[in-house]
Amino acid sequence: MKGRASVEASADMPTKAVDVATLPPLSNQRGCPRCGARHEIRVHFDRDCALVRGDHFHRRCRCGQEWLERCSEHPVSAA
Repeated sequence: MKGRASVEASADMPTKAVDVATLPPLSNQRGCPRCGARHEIRVHFDRDCALVRGDHFHRRCRCGQEWLERCSEHPVSAA
């Protein structure tokens, strides 16, 4: 889905970490990009990982879809 970083889609390919400013903001208004569910989505905070530089959230739906979102509406680049 356009505008969302998919963990699942990039897990097979080694990539450089993206800047947190490129991620969509955390929102409970959007559902899972795969199944549309808006409930029972796990959210984990992370400061830096192999996928993203900066404060962000890893989200995982019951259907198995994973995606990344930044912490705020106004991102600060981690560079």
